[in-house]
Amino acid sequence: MSDNTPPLAFRCRRSVLLYLGIAAAVLAVDLASKYWSFRCVADVPLRLAVQGDDGQPVIEARDAEGNWMALPPRIADDPASAIPRHEGVTVVPSVLDLRLMINTGAVFGVGQGAQRLFIAISIIAAVVITVIFMRSGADKRGMHIALAMVLGGALGNLYDRALYHGVRDMFHLFPDVQLPFGLSWPGGARDVYPWIFNVADMALVLGVIAVVVLSWYYERQQLKRRSARG
Repeated sequence: MSDNTPPLAFRCRRSVLLYLGIAAAVLAVDLASKYWSFRCVADVPLRLAVQGDDGQPVIEARDAEGNWMALPPRIADDPASAIPRHEGVTVVPSVLDLRLMINTGAVFGVGQGAQRLFIAISIIAAVVITVIFMRSGADKRGMHIALAMVLGGALGNLYDRALYHGVRDMFHLFPDVQLPFGLSWPGGARDVYPWIFNVADMALVLGVIAVVVLSWYYERQQLKRRSARG
């Protein structure tokens, strides 16, 4: 190993602190936004809980006396349908608002109900991401931030799935903006972006994109250095 070769990330205190700090920040913002949204966005404070021997997620509302009561779903086997109808909170008109949803699947609602599988995948992903970080060079700061975003997002949704068997979502892009020419998504939704997501989802998607782009960039840089030496 030459003197110019940077140490591995896990041997560099600054790299470790950056990685763990970004992941912890993503996790904290995700859980705080979930808690606040379910307390404040609907007309009554809500929370996600589990009931029954099968641990099905349920929506509970707090009454005037401060007691929590489970709300019955309007649609059988659909816990999210128990969320009271609400107008939501406008953050940026026609761009972003807050609407409460429970997702028992993965990103974009894929794989509804497969909570044990998603928990296992999240744990494996957290381990793999950390191994990739440890084996990277200490100088790859951008990659460390991207990996930490993925880790924080995975842990945020893992927390919900492990405790509640469902994930709390609240962000809705382009509310009331519909697809042109009468087009619709499979299932009949006509909104330009019908999915509702959370901070963890954003961190996962942006982190994965950043990892792919940075991997390509670092590889190109390495090839250029090899060509220059050759």
